[in-house]
Amino acid sequence: SNTISQGGTETIAGATKTRRMFSSTTKNVPYTRKGDTGTSQLGTGERRSKCDCNFEALGCVDELCTVVGVAHAHLDVKGFDYGELPERLLDVMSRLFDIGSHVAKPRIAAMNNQDGSDE
Repeated sequence: SNTISQGGTETIAGATKTRRMFSSTTKNVPYTRKGDTGTSQLGTGERRSKCDCNFEALGCVDELCTVVGVAHAHLDVKGFDYGELPERLLDVMSRLFDIGSHVAKPRIAAMNNQDGSDE
């Protein structure tokens, strides 16, 4: 091999250069090292329990969108006319994305309850 590494120097094909021994890099890691507090964040920035109904609804909408997408992908059969079905499935997926965005950013209860009732 043309590469020899010793200490803080590296020799490549006869040329020697110094390299940093302890360079730090920033990495995008999926953990914070702070532990799981059992909460997650909605699109509004509000933190709620992971068992909150909003997260359950988001998961259901996402799974349904996935099923519709898989069904759409399986329509790619040569020589068969599905009529408007492919376009309708894409429309359903689009509406599910819209629903998911509304679930992820729920309105504040006070905004929904402008008439002053406690319901």
